[in-house]
Amino acid sequence: MHPDNKHHGKYDLIHLCKIEPNLKKFLKRTPSGKLSLDFTNPKPVKLLNTALLKTYYDLKYWDFPTGHLCPPIPGRTDYIHYLNDLISTQKNPHKPKYILDIGTGASVIYPILGCKIYGWQFKASEINKLSLQNAKKIIEINELGNCIKLSLQKKTKHILKGIILPEEKFTASICNPPFYSTAEEAKKANLRKNKALKLTVNSRNFEGLSNELWTEGGEIQFIKNYIKESFIFKNQVEIFTTLVAYNKHLPVLIKLLKQYKVKQYKVIQFGQGQKQSQILTWQF
Repeated sequence: MHPDNKHHGKYDLIHLCKIEPNLKKFLKRTPSGKLSLDFTNPKPVKLLNTALLKTYYDLKYWDFPTGHLCPPIPGRTDYIHYLNDLISTQKNPHKPKYILDIGTGASVIYPILGCKIYGWQFKASEINKLSLQNAKKIIEINELGNCIKLSLQKKTKHILKGIILPEEKFTASICNPPFYSTAEEAKKANLRKNKALKLTVNSRNFEGLSNELWTEGGEIQFIKNYIKESFIFKNQVEIFTTLVAYNKHLPVLIKLLKQYKVKQYKVIQFGQGQKQSQILTWQF
C-alpha cells in the first residue's frame, strides 16, 4: 500500500459503525475473538466503503443501485496516490491538475478521491446513462460540481474519441478497464471465487454491470484500443495510465507501446494482501 494511503492497518469497526449504523448488524467475531465483517457479502462491503468515505473524505452521501460495481476504497486510493507521484515528476508539477477518468461508473469513485485528497479537477466519462445519473446525484449532494464534470460516451467502441474535445488539455488519464471478455467468463470467475471461499453456488461476492466487468476481447483488447486512441490525443494528455489486472497481459501491451514509439512507459506494482495489480503508464 502507498505510504500516503490513510487506510494502513486494521479498520476501526466500532467507529465506522457509529458513522454507518447499519454496518453493526454484520459484525462478527473471529475464532480469536476479534471483530470482523463478512467480506464475502456485498452489503457490508458497500456499507464499509461508505463509512470510510464519510470518515476520511468528508462525504455526506455515497450510494448506488444494487448490481453496480462496489469499489474498495483503499485500493482506489492507492491508484490516486501513485498517479500523484507520477504527476510530481513532470516539468510543471504545481500547475492545476485536470484528470480524465475513463468509465467512472455509478460510484464516481476516482474523481471523488482525487478531488478530496489533492484538489484535482476531473472530466469523468461513462457509457451507461443510469450510472451517469447516479454519479450526478452523488456529485450534487456532496457539492462537487465545481470539481467533477460528467460526459456520456455515445460510441461504445470508442474510449477517448468523443470525450476529449479539441481545446482540452489533460494532466493525466486514469482507467479501470473491464476484466472479462464475456458474461460467461465473468460468471465462471465468480464461481471460482465462491468455491475458494466455500460459499454456495448462488452466492455472489462481487457486483458489476456488463460494461463494468466484461467487454469484447476482455481487458487486453480494451487496453489495446486505449493505447491506439491515445496516439491520436498524444498532444492533449501528458500521462496515460490504466490498471492491468492480469500480469500476463503486460508483455503484449508493452510491445504495442513500443510500436507506437512512446517516449517512456512504466509499470507500477501495488496491492493489498493477495490482491495484486499493476498500473501501466505511458507518455509520448
